[in-house]
Amino acid sequence: MRDFTTRAVRAYLARPYLSAAIAGVIFVLALLSAAQLRINSNQLDTLPADSPHVIEARKITEMVGGTGFVIVTLRMQERDAGDEIFYRALELKRNSQDAEADRLMNEANKFYKELLPRNLQDAEKLKAASDELVAKLIDLDDVKYIRHKIDLDFIQNRILYYMEPADLREAFRRIGIKRDEFIERANPFFLDLGQPEYRLDLSDIRTKYSRVGKKEIVDDYYVSPDRKMMVIVIKPSFSFNDIARSQAFLKKIHHIVDETGIADRGIEVGLTGSYANYTESYVAIQKTIRPTMLYAMTGITLILFLFIRRFTLIASMLLALVYAIVLTFGLTYLLIGELNLITSLFGGILAGLGVDFGIHLIFRFREEFAEHPVIPEAMTRAILQTGPAAAYSVGTTTVAFAALMVSQFKGFSHFGIISAYGIIITAFSMFFITPLILVLFQRVYPNLLQKYVTGDRDHTMEERWERRLNVPAIARITILSVLGLSIAAGIMATNVQWDHDVRNMLDTSIPSEKLKDEMHLRYEVAGDPLAIASESLDEAKALWEFFEPLPDHMAERITQVVSPWSFVPPWNRQLQNRALIANFRRQNEVIKYGMLPDRYKPFWGQYQRLVTQQPFWIDDVPDDLLDQFRAAEESRYQGWLTFVYPDVTRLYNQRDLVALDDLVSILEFPIVGKHSLGNMAYHANAWRNYSGRPVFQNQALGPVTQEDLQLSAAEHSAIIDMANHADEAFLKNMHLTDLVVDAILKHRPFENISDMQSHTIKARTIGSTLLVAQFTRIVLEESRFIVVGTLVLVLIILWISFRNLTSSLISLAPLTAGLILMAGSLPLLDVKINYFNVAVLPIIVGYGINNGIFVYYRFLETGSVFRALYHTGSAGMASSLTSLAGWGAIAMTDHPGLSSMGVLACIGLVAMMFVTLVFLPAVLVFLNQRWPSMILRLRKAHFQHHPHTETENETAAPS
Repeated sequence: MRDFTTRAVRAYLARPYLSAAIAGVIFVLALLSAAQLRINSNQLDTLPADSPHVIEARKITEMVGGTGFVIVTLRMQERDAGDEIFYRALELKRNSQDAEADRLMNEANKFYKELLPRNLQDAEKLKAASDELVAKLIDLDDVKYIRHKIDLDFIQNRILYYMEPADLREAFRRIGIKRDEFIERANPFFLDLGQPEYRLDLSDIRTKYSRVGKKEIVDDYYVSPDRKMMVIVIKPSFSFNDIARSQAFLKKIHHIVDETGIADRGIEVGLTGSYANYTESYVAIQKTIRPTMLYAMTGITLILFLFIRRFTLIASMLLALVYAIVLTFGLTYLLIGELNLITSLFGGILAGLGVDFGIHLIFRFREEFAEHPVIPEAMTRAILQTGPAAAYSVGTTTVAFAALMVSQFKGFSHFGIISAYGIIITAFSMFFITPLILVLFQRVYPNLLQKYVTGDRDHTMEERWERRLNVPAIARITILSVLGLSIAAGIMATNVQWDHDVRNMLDTSIPSEKLKDEMHLRYEVAGDPLAIASESLDEAKALWEFFEPLPDHMAERITQVVSPWSFVPPWNRQLQNRALIANFRRQNEVIKYGMLPDRYKPFWGQYQRLVTQQPFWIDDVPDDLLDQFRAAEESRYQGWLTFVYPDVTRLYNQRDLVALDDLVSILEFPIVGKHSLGNMAYHANAWRNYSGRPVFQNQALGPVTQEDLQLSAAEHSAIIDMANHADEAFLKNMHLTDLVVDAILKHRPFENISDMQSHTIKARTIGSTLLVAQFTRIVLEESRFIVVGTLVLVLIILWISFRNLTSSLISLAPLTAGLILMAGSLPLLDVKINYFNVAVLPIIVGYGINNGIFVYYRFLETGSVFRALYHTGSAGMASSLTSLAGWGAIAMTDHPGLSSMGVLACIGLVAMMFVTLVFLPAVLVFLNQRWPSMILRLRKAHFQHHPHTETENETAAPS
């Protein structure tokens, strides 16, 4: 291998212009390829393609043109006292201080109630502005539909049918008291003895039925309950994954807003929703890449000037580094085709880590060039001396990155893949492009390199220092000190925390993200709901019956469910209410319009509309209410959507997200739901009359006392008898859906209700919230395996490198100490592990072993720890600092998740640099003093595997 390397390097450098031409062609091709790389900010594509969540998400995307909305928000620019408190609460929410935020929100709502008359006036201005905007926005291409208000006449005119019969009966009772009092007082013989007039109060019932879900039905417009915000919901006909199309669409909206001059009227307009969020995130990432690379390269250049101080050598390394980065991104386009949120910032990491190999090569080259001032010869010797350590360092670092390749989350797996081959490419570039540039430079300036490099180092200095210092004593003190620190750090490490709050990993500086948080807080509902696809309206009704009313175990995490069937009350309720309404009308027949006092006459028309309505079905619901649930006509997947709105206060903690995922991601619900069973129970008498025979109670059937279904034993018996004997016509006349009727006819006879409900439908819930839950679940499950797997693989690589367990364990000593020190420092620095920076842990393992290999190899070569440290210490420190520059640039990004990766990496690098340059040399000195024969055997074994190594001592040195 030595002879082959020698011939290859000399042949490569003997024809520098030909070699440069070949390298240049490769560079141009790689540059053209890298220029085509794009960043994919779609989190869906980072999850496994065969994941049921992903498959269902793509299906729903095609059904409705994409999940999510563009949400246009309108607010008054002027702020009042309530707003000041509200925005303080909002900031606390973003900082995860929920208890204090809730206290301030209660305080803000008190101010809003006091200022309600003024806020109502402002709301009218917002409504007028929204009407003006919608009139222009509706003409935009790619708009599937726009909602900024809902025609509530359909619901308001039929509100009596939406009420629970008990509430309607109570309302009629109170009105009846007032009616009877009015009739009594209208009697000419009524004697007024000063008795108090009955005060009719229906406010409690009105409040209970003032909303459908979270939407108020007292106001057509999408105005927040505090009357401070108005929203316009736009459903584009394309997916938010199409960033370019989203950017153009949002730009058109901004243009229309500017045209209307709404801002001049004191109204502030903003954009949020998934389309705005993803587009702004993409733009923010793009803006981050350039400064990150700039900061990294600037830091690396300054560090190189500090340690090397020779422009020629530094320029050769930086050019080789740029060459490697371009090749890496070019290959990435060919192999993967795109970058994601994490891999987009890989250039800064590669710059910091990749230059390490060049630093060690240049430091060794300077020594060789001082003795052999011919670049090809000196570089060949430097490569032969540094190559083995560099190769094994590449191996361990590559293994550390490669451990991420097994992750199901493509953000990590792609990061591992690109890093693995990026490190290899960079190492080859440093060992081949750097020498080539130096040879070319010498052809142009023959004497300059020799002038600058020859006198770089005083090679007698280390000998003088070694004689002056008591190295063994210093080593013992160092080992004891580091062990003491490690014990303390080990105790502190028990306080390391995992940050489960995903808010701390989101880029809250993005305007749409801030606006989304405000909207969540004002409306108390998620802007982007979860979605469930059903193939038919009948399936959607079975799903609705499963959700309505929400079971107790779901009500903790779900605030509302909205379905096409939300607008159709259960049929048996409508029939009960129709009877109550008819009876109420008969009681009121004595009241004529002319008899009414003037203050009641304006309500006469409303009364007539309310009491003359008849029960209704899904076919009677206006299309403008149903369109939001209907699949696009051009979609190959036809069906209907049901929207699930999770509790916005539980969208940020990972445990809550996973609990929500477990709760709703896979649903199995009966075809014959609780509304259908209640309807059948209501028709028990009709069935007895229809069948012509009595329905005897089955003694084996007791009452049903499920969480959301209560039936008496008699009702239970009637339902089972009806299901087992009724014909199709009777079942359909009860307004049971065709799906329910077919299931009953197909599977009967039934023994009980449980038997009827054993025939089920499965559905999958999807949404961006559940995708985040999947991401966190994957990271949690894989993180331990990845870290442990990395340690095992590194140990294997070390054993392959040294072919000796003792040498492998010695090399692991600084890594172990460094990991303990790093873990112990995290609580002190208030740094937590999260779902982003956990990916850095295996990389730190690779870093931790990297420089230690160079120090240990130089020790085996020289037999002197002091000389090994003196010759490689500067290179090790320089390489660690350049890696810090790369990760430090990432730590400076605005994205909290990415920044946390940089912060954790910097802490780990500092710890590893300390143990490599302080603890490892001390350990080697101690071993050399305590077991010199063992060290001698290790050195001899090293010489056998690397016969080209030049030895300075044939026996172990005294230090």
